[in-house]
Amino acid sequence: MISYKDSSSMSRKRVRTDSNLQSKEFDKKRYIRSCKDDRISRLPDDILLHILSFLSVEEGARTSVLSSRWINLWKYNTCLNLDRYTDFEKIRRKHPTTGDTLVDNERRKYVTWVNRILRSHKARTLKQFRISFGLNRKHRKSITRWLEFALSRQVRRLELDLIYYNEPLMYYRFPDELLSRTLIVDFKSLRELIFRHVDVSDGAIEFFLRNCPLLEKLIVCHSTELSNPRVCGGGGSSPLVLKHLEIVFCSGLKSLKVSAPSLTYVRAATYEELFIENMPKLVELHVNCIDNDVALRRLFTALSCCPQLETLSLMLLSQEETNEICKLPQLPKLKKLEIQYAARDFETLIRLARLISACPVLEEFVVEVARLIIQPINAT
Repeated sequence: MISYKDSSSMSRKRVRTDSNLQSKEFDKKRYIRSCKDDRISRLPDDILLHILSFLSVEEGARTSVLSSRWINLWKYNTCLNLDRYTDFEKIRRKHPTTGDTLVDNERRKYVTWVNRILRSHKARTLKQFRISFGLNRKHRKSITRWLEFALSRQVRRLELDLIYYNEPLMYYRFPDELLSRTLIVDFKSLRELIFRHVDVSDGAIEFFLRNCPLLEKLIVCHSTELSNPRVCGGGGSSPLVLKHLEIVFCSGLKSLKVSAPSLTYVRAATYEELFIENMPKLVELHVNCIDNDVALRRLFTALSCCPQLETLSLMLLSQEETNEICKLPQLPKLKKLEIQYAARDFETLIRLARLISACPVLEEFVVEVARLIIQPINAT
């Protein structure tokens, strides 16, 4: 009896031990198989960094927990998209009148976060550097340091989007002194330059056009200091290669001259003096124009020298006295014409038919009309 019990006990213990060994062996094989199946981690660094370039900075940092292969990889990401504007906007909308303290706190957090990221970053060059948050002149020193960081790493695409709706006088101003420090910062690698809610001077624009030989895209939006910029070039040893130009919502803009042979897209919002010439490759144009025969004739005469123009979007400003539009120069390849028109109650749009007759191959014609309600002023 005793021998039987011992035998049974030994049998049960032996079975239990074998089961544990089999389970551990199975887990080990499964782990080895999973490591072999992790083909992404075995890719070269260049490919992994390219994958990381599609992620935000925070998402890229989270990949460090995947394996030892990924721990520091995100620090070499060449695309730094430092965008936390959504968080800022949520607080601003949730506390429109009483949230100043909360908003200022979010600004401090953002500045600390960006500084921490840049201290950890190890890539020698940058493909993209983007700042998107509601900052202003109070954060001038930090923003300028960030710009120096990006430019010293030969950044290709630089975007500064400092959304600040309430006080345009508090916009961050691009420092002119940075333009004179060409031995420290490098402007020659810039291909795309985007400023939103940033004050930029006419001199700064002309500096970028002269000193950025690879610049293909330039966007300036909501700048209060821009007044009489000249976007001109094309000759000499360093011809202008600019292809995309946008200058919009610049309240101080008085005149704009554009003469660049490589431009294919232009968006310029000014009702003042607009000079357009030497754009043989222009395909799409968005401009404002005063609604009178002289202004329209001048515009169409300039555009008749753009043989590749296919899309024209016009924002027409109505005047108290409108005259009949005479025959306009032809736009031989224009396929799409968009007109945004603020009309008075007594105005008719039949006179705009002259615009259609100037486009012999037109395929699409779009008109957006808003009626202006004019109330008489009571004499006192």
